Parts: sequence; structure tokens; C-alpha cells
Amino acid sequence: MKIHKLSIENIASLRGKHIIDFDDVTAESPLFAITGDTGSGKSTLLNCVSLALYGKHYKKNIVHYDMVTLGERSARVELFFSVRSEKYKAVFESTIRKTN
Repeated sequence: MKIHKLSIENIASLRGKHIIDFDDVTAESPLFAITGDTGSGKSTLLNCVSLALYGKHYKKNIVHYDMVTLGERSARVELFFSVRSEKYKAVFESTIRKTN
């Protein structure tokens, strides 16, 4: 599996829409690292991949609406990836009814 693009909106502490184009990241080298300070969002990005592919994340005590940014009503993750020559899009969405 090769990840091409990750689009996230209102996930955890990442308010608004953010797009990571992995094809641009890997244009010069197929190897890259996700790095940053504590709390910068590294685990959140990996959680987003898990949410899009499987509809759940790796932490057991958290439900899907806990991933919605505080003060927002909905969250969305789109993951564009390919397996061999087939291209796919996986989507995760969560909406809360009450103001959080």
C-alpha cells in the first residue's frame, strides 16, 4: 500500500482543513520521517490513517467523537492510497449533536 494524500478537517487539536500530499513529500526520496515536538500532531496523523482505513484508532478509551476538535461540530478524514495499480479513497466522518 502506498499513501498518496491525507486530508483532515477538525481532528483533535488540528482545527480547520489540512492536506499532506505524500507524493510531493516522496518526490525526491521514498523515505521520510514524521517528526516534531511533543504535542505537535504526529500521533494524530497516524490516528487519521487508522480512522480512514478501519473506522477506529489505536487508543482504547477514546470514542470517535472525541477526535472532533473542541468547539467544532464535525470532523472529516480523507485518505487517498493505492495497492498495486488500483487507487482508493477511504473516508471517516464524525458529527456530534451537542456543543463540545
